[in-house]
Amino acid sequence: MARVRNPLLWMLIGPSFIYGTIVAVTDMVLADDSEADIQVFLVVLASIVIFWIAHAVSEIVAGGPAGDEAPTPAKVVVRHALEHSVGLLAAAILPMMFLLLGALAVLDEYLAYYLALAASILTLGVVGWLSVQRRGYIWPWRLLGALGSVLLGVLVVILKAEIK
Repeated sequence: MARVRNPLLWMLIGPSFIYGTIVAVTDMVLADDSEADIQVFLVVLASIVIFWIAHAVSEIVAGGPAGDEAPTPAKVVVRHALEHSVGLLAAAILPMMFLLLGALAVLDEYLAYYLALAASILTLGVVGWLSVQRRGYIWPWRLLGALGSVLLGVLVVILKAEIK
């Protein structure tokens, strides 16, 4: 049974990636229906950058490696924080590309918005699959992980529909 062992992959699609995807989906579904894609793009961009900074600072202050006998060098703490928060930024790239295509009139704005939303939700499914695969489980469990992750994204959309 093959396990995914690529540290760069897990630096990008670890917990901060899932968190960033949920932030992006939440921003998109909370956007007013009359907002142009460029406005939604800017809100997602601002939120992701703000949450990334907050996550990186929290890792620097309270997370990361601790020095056992000697103080941990500051550059080690900062590197750890950046590695464990870069997923937040990576998570927003795909949905923001679709929103930008809508804003630039390459795609219909309505279509671009829903493609951005769908891409985010499907991304959660892929990450759910890979996360379960990484732990060594066989495909039925991977499928369950993917479906559970997708349902999380769908739940956010349903909650938005209920709020309006």
